[in-house]
Parts: sequence; C-alpha cells; structure tokens
Amino acid sequence: MGRGSRSKLWIVLIVLALVAAAGFLGYRAWRSAEQRSLIVSGLPRRPPLDRARPELKARVAQAEEEARHGADPLGALQTLSRLYDANGYAEAAAKCYERLSQLEPEEPRWPHLRATVLAGFGQLEEAVPLWVSVLRRAPDYLPARIRLADALLKLNRVDEAQQTYRDVLSHDPRSTYARLGLARCEMEKQLWSQAEENLTKAVQADPNFSAAWQLLASLAEKRGDTAAAASAQREAAKGQRYQDIPDAWADALLEDCYDPYKLRVAAATMESGSNVAGAQRALQRALTLAPNDPAAHRELGRLLLDQGNIGGAREQLDKATALAPDDSENWIGLFKLASAAHDSAEMKRVVLAGLSHCPNSPTLRLEHGRQLLADGDAKAALAEFNEAKRLRPNEPDALVQIGIAYLYLGDTAHGIAAMQDVLRVQPDHPMALLTLARFTIDAGNEREARQWIDRLRQQTRTRPEDVREISALFQQRFGAAP
Repeated sequence: MGRGSRSKLWIVLIVLALVAAAGFLGYRAWRSAEQRSLIVSGLPRRPPLDRARPELKARVAQAEEEARHGADPLGALQTLSRLYDANGYAEAAAKCYERLSQLEPEEPRWPHLRATVLAGFGQLEEAVPLWVSVLRRAPDYLPARIRLADALLKLNRVDEAQQTYRDVLSHDPRSTYARLGLARCEMEKQLWSQAEENLTKAVQADPNFSAAWQLLASLAEKRGDTAAAASAQREAAKGQRYQDIPDAWADALLEDCYDPYKLRVAAATMESGSNVAGAQRALQRALTLAPNDPAAHRELGRLLLDQGNIGGAREQLDKATALAPDDSENWIGLFKLASAAHDSAEMKRVVLAGLSHCPNSPTLRLEHGRQLLADGDAKAALAEFNEAKRLRPNEPDALVQIGIAYLYLGDTAHGIAAMQDVLRVQPDHPMALLTLARFTIDAGNEREARQWIDRLRQQTRTRPEDVREISALFQQRFGAAP
C-alpha cells in the first residue's frame, strides 16, 4: 500500500473514531438528560418547613436546585431523600426513594428505606414486596428480614413470618428480636411451651429485654402462675422499653438529622444494639445543634464513662450539672464517675452537692445513707434510708438498706423484718433472699435455709458466686449440700 493510500486510511479511521465518539457523547448526553428529566419529574412537593432550622431549609433548597440544574442530579436526589427522612418528612422521603429505586434498580437501600416509611404509615401490603426485593439483592441484611417478618405477622401471615424469623436465627442465633417474633408466632398458634422457650432464650441473651419479659408474664398468667407473672413484670420494669431494631441503613440518615431529641433517642437505640460509636456520633451531633442540652451532655458523659474515658466523661457531666443542677440524674452521673475513679472524697462531695439542689432524690438519699453506714454512723444512715423509702415507697433497695442498718445496729428482729418487707415488694430480690438464707443457717433452721437457697437459685439475676458461698455455709453448718 502506497503512502497516499495509508494516509487516506488514517483519515478514514480518524473520521470514524470522531463519529463514534460524537455518537457516544451524544448518547451519554441523551441518557443524562433523560435521567435529569426523571429526577425532576419525581421531585416531591416541598413540605412545610416553617419550623425547620435554617440550615435544613437551605440544604433542601440547594438539593432541589442541584437536582434541576446541577452536575450530579442523582446525588442531589439522594441527599434530598436523606434530609426528608432524617427529619420526619416521611411522605416526601418515600417519593424520593420510589424514584431512586427506578434509577438504581440494583441498590437495596432504596426499597428498604421506602418500605420502612410505608410500614410506619401502616401500608404493610405495599411494604412486604419491597422487603422481599431487598432480600433478593442483600440476603444477609438481617434488619430487612426482621422487618419483613414483623410485617407478615401483623398481616396475620403467621407461617410465613415464622419461617422468616427462623431464617434470621439461622444467621444469628442470639437475635432477641427474632426470638421475640418467633414466640409471638407460636403464641398465635397456642404453642405455649415453645413460645416460653424462645422468650427464655431471649432474656438469657439480654436480661434487659423488657418486651420478652412482658410476654413471659402473659404466659405465666395464662397458666395461672401469678408469682411467676409478677416476677416477670418486675424484670420487665427493670429493663429498657421496647426499642426499634438496629438498622445501619436507617442509622446512616442521622448524619442529616437536625432534631436533637431524635438524635438522643437514636443514640439510645444504637447503644442497646452495641453500636457505641454510632451512639456517640449521634450525641455529638445533637450537641452541635443544641450545645446547651443537659440531657445530651449527660448521656454522652455516661457513654464515655462506660468506655473508660474518665476525662471526657467528667467534662460532659460537669456541663450537664452546670446547665441543670436541679436534675438529680446529672448528679447521679457524676457520682457514678467518682465511683468508677474510686474517689471516695469526690463521691461524698457529689452526693452532698446533689442533695443541696435535689433534696427529694431517693437515689441520692440512698447513696448518702450508704456513705454514713460505711463511716459507722448507722443511726444517721437509717434516717436517710427511711427518707429514701418515703420518697419511693415501692423501691426495694431502700428496704434492703434499712434491714442492713438494723443488723449493723444489732437489732436482728427489725433487720429480718425489713428483709421480709423487701420480699413483699419484690419476692425474688437476691440480697433479701441471701440475707434470710444466711440468718436461718446461723439460727440452725435447716429446712427454711434450704427453701431460701432454692428460691435464690431460681432467680436470673442471682450471682453464681453468691449461690456458691451460701451453699458452702449451708454444708459447713449442716454437713450436707442444700
């Protein structure tokens, strides 16, 4: 091929490449214009934002402008969906998620978040197929599986719900939410013993899971065991109120939340789900928005204390007490901090300072009584314990301390009577049972001592070392194991 022919060939190839490039760019431009058209047509009507923070209003307006005219309309729609969902504008968020699902059909977050919004509106029939589609794309995302099971159960599709909860447990055998749901299915089918087994496993995994304790109380009432029902109700009262399941995709929305109260509630949920880092971020954001919120300072301080960050906890709890000195919870937080630092002088200072602002705090009265008792002033301690009892009559801790104070004073009759009063308020209180078991062993009453130890062993909150110690005392006194 001659030089002229080769030159012509190169010219043809360059022209073809330019035509192809122009066609590709034209196709991309057409696709981009089509995407923008879909996004703009899918923008929800802006909800009333009269009471919203100025920052939120500005970000919503900016996201809408970006969606219509910016370089990244898809990213703008994603931002808008988060802003609406994170701040309580659920209907507008659902419309954003619907359009995002059309634009990104393989992304499981959009149908999951939309289904969560629809379920909140009670539209379970619409939510169920969305969660089914989520699990096709993300089969290991357990929050979606649990939400699907919950929706199926509410729709009375019990068999499907039961199987879905079992699927969760096959991935995570310790899932308290799945155990609870499975027990509810079994109760619907009147499979009482199976339901009780699952609920028992749930509270064994999390002794503070109140919802499971409440159902255990219902089962005990059904079989006529009033003592077990009352015990389960007391355990429910000690635990946390029912909280929504931890959901990483929903939790991520909190970065765009402008409601400090909602952030505090979300932090509590994340902490209960062992997402301590997420809880800390939520509280820090709440304080960015509301730097003078004493409750947020207190909760962050408590969280830092649990992590062993004494200095950070002190800073937050000092701020909480300075902002709200009449809130006893803030002083109690500082007391726990001093206790964790083993600073007895600071513990005394905090209790006295707290009582000067909150004289009607039964918890601070109780702690002051304990300090007086430790210092050997049993009579003054007894007065504080009685005041704590007056302020909170149905609280067993004050009665326990009253009994201990009487025993310290050598008044065995009143001490044992106080411990029996504890059991009238809370029949399974470990300290009262332990004290009465020890008293009957010392008195040489083998039959009663055995009964107290049996009751002690049946309690879920009894420490194993206490059972071992009292059993050893029994064997030493009577020559046989209880």
